[in-house]
Amino acid sequence: MQNAEFINNIMQRLGNRRSPELRLTVVMELNEKIRELELGPNPAWFLETYITGTMTPLQPYIATPTNFIREVEEGVFKVQDVEGAWHRVFKVPLERLEAETADSLPAMPEGYALFGSQFRLGPTPDIAYAYAIPCYIRTMPVVDNTQEASSPWIINFMNYISLETIDIVARTHIQSAEIPSKIAEQLSKARDYYWRAVEARKHANMDYLLGDEE
Repeated sequence: MQNAEFINNIMQRLGNRRSPELRLTVVMELNEKIRELELGPNPAWFLETYITGTMTPLQPYIATPTNFIREVEEGVFKVQDVEGAWHRVFKVPLERLEAETADSLPAMPEGYALFGSQFRLGPTPDIAYAYAIPCYIRTMPVVDNTQEASSPWIINFMNYISLETIDIVARTHIQSAEIPSKIAEQLSKARDYYWRAVEARKHANMDYLLGDEE
């Protein structure tokens, strides 16, 4: 399916409307809903990735990657020592990090603080240590074009994200009560499926009966 075909489907479910302005609004609200979900308390599993690299000697920070949301869990930042062993780097408040390491000589970092767009390190690294940080990264916005749809939101939850967008556009921009009423049951089931799917991935050892996407 192309991105444009996905948007066509939403437009059809909004009463087969053809307004170019409304189409732009659909794309805007679709991406805003995706942004809301990605920045919410329970990000989907497909946002998880590993930041890996090597620290710059005598530089007291690592820059967060583009579209960084947050760490998957606190305390999972790891650094590799010169003998190849991995060690956990503990997250602490910035004030504590600075107070406890301000007078330290450069060495392998033992703590970090997330400050703005940086992972602040303490002590400052003395050599180029390898590091690995599991984190959540935002997806690229959905664009209305003829490219094959590659957004994980469309791949994994096409019906759910479509219904959310239809509901928002119908209520806010078309000001229709009929369309939200017609899709209310479908949307409720799709939301439930989405949240259960996300929770199931977080608790992989638990027995969840997911069924098919509604």
